[in-house]
Amino acid sequence: MNRWFVRGVILVSAVGLMPATLMAQDGNVDQAREALARQEGDADATKQLEEVFQAAEKNYSLQKKGTHSLNYSFDYSYTGDQRLDLEISDGSVRNLDVVPSATHNFTNAFSYDYGLLDNLTVGTRIPLVVKYDTEDELNVYDFGDISLTGRWQPFAYVPGKMSTTFFGTLNTKTGVS
Repeated sequence: MNRWFVRGVILVSAVGLMPATLMAQDGNVDQAREALARQEGDADATKQLEEVFQAAEKNYSLQKKGTHSLNYSFDYSYTGDQRLDLEISDGSVRNLDVVPSATHNFTNAFSYDYGLLDNLTVGTRIPLVVKYDTEDELNVYDFGDISLTGRWQPFAYVPGKMSTTFFGTLNTKTGVS
């Protein structure tokens, strides 16, 4: 066969297939446009802006309004010392006695906080105290001094920046300190 003939057949078949390929590409472009078009459930810019503004609302690091919290804490302290008892008569030490003494304090405390507002939290602390003194052999089981607290955050919390919180405590002389 002639080379020119083979080249001609290839050229005619390529030109004949070209419109079909272009039409198929036009169909693919239309399908792509339909796929990328906004669907019913897609988020639009309005919804995205609304989410951003909601995230930027005032945020505080205290208890949220109407929420409660109850905490338990346990404290132990030990104080030890030695007392010298001296008896001096006629300018000389007649009797020298070293008296060791130790005091153990155990405190079980319950703290309750309530979010009055998003930026205002009030609370109370009720301690239950046990004291034991080895020298006097004194045991005390009683309520401790009840305290009332208030925390106020005047400005919203911004991550990465220092937050300002005013804190006040009123200690009442209601029990064993």
